[in-house]
Amino acid sequence: MNAGPPIALVLALLFPAPSAPQDADSSPAHVAFEVASVRENVANEDPSEPFSWGLQGASQFRMTNVPVRWIIAQAYDVGIAQDRGFLGMYRLVGGPERLMSTRFDILAKMPDGATMSDVPAMLRSLLAERFNLKVHGEKLPSKVYRLTPVEFGRLGPGLRPSEHDCVAFIADGGRPNDPDAPVDSEGRPLCLPPRSDSVTIRLRYAGPMAQLVKQLQPFVDRLVVDDSGRAGTYEWHLEFANPLTRSSGGGSVFTAVREQLGLRLEPRNDEPAEIYVVDSVEMPTPN
Repeated sequence: MNAGPPIALVLALLFPAPSAPQDADSSPAHVAFEVASVRENVANEDPSEPFSWGLQGASQFRMTNVPVRWIIAQAYDVGIAQDRGFLGMYRLVGGPERLMSTRFDILAKMPDGATMSDVPAMLRSLLAERFNLKVHGEKLPSKVYRLTPVEFGRLGPGLRPSEHDCVAFIADGGRPNDPDAPVDSEGRPLCLPPRSDSVTIRLRYAGPMAQLVKQLQPFVDRLVVDDSGRAGTYEWHLEFANPLTRSSGGGSVFTAVREQLGLRLEPRNDEPAEIYVVDSVEMPTPN
């Protein structure tokens, strides 16, 4: 098993492009790239070689050295999770291992007005057209952590109701350093991706509890399910030992969630969870 991408990339993945819509009524306006180049990356044979993706300028989306399974993960928002210090999918199964691990470079032109929130739908279109990808969802028994209150009605010192929503702000094209970007009570920018060093992970953000679940997910070994009973938007400040580098400094994510947020990650077995199953996928058609 390889060690997956470096921690800097893992934290970049958490920058909140909203979840891929799954029904027609919530589909974004832009569902396909204007044009896309897809090429197998044959230069990097080391499976631990880092990969990346994101916007390049205002109108180009680039993926470099990205395995097929991670392209699918971004298209369907299946997320990542850590397993004994390694990273892997927790809601994506199936597909031929050799092809799922094959890496590609993608350079695509975004339609006018498209943002990162449109990228999952456009990736789904690209995968269907160029990779002949077919997937379906199933509810399968899974091991999960339920995010529940430690004490009903009481919040921890690092969690408070907020009028800000960083998910919506960034989906509308906002950036953390914009003059109108949300800030906390001390004037510090809120809408930043998680920060880390080799010892500590730091989360400072604002949004619905679903976004807190998404930020916690890479640092635990099960699917996280929100059972906090908290509607609306909240601001959270959370610090814990970096489990991706097996740091021994600071408290665990479980201790931090309990003591700082007043919540707990409660393990449950055999709870139904939505899993994506790859029915078929092929080498992409030539450019």
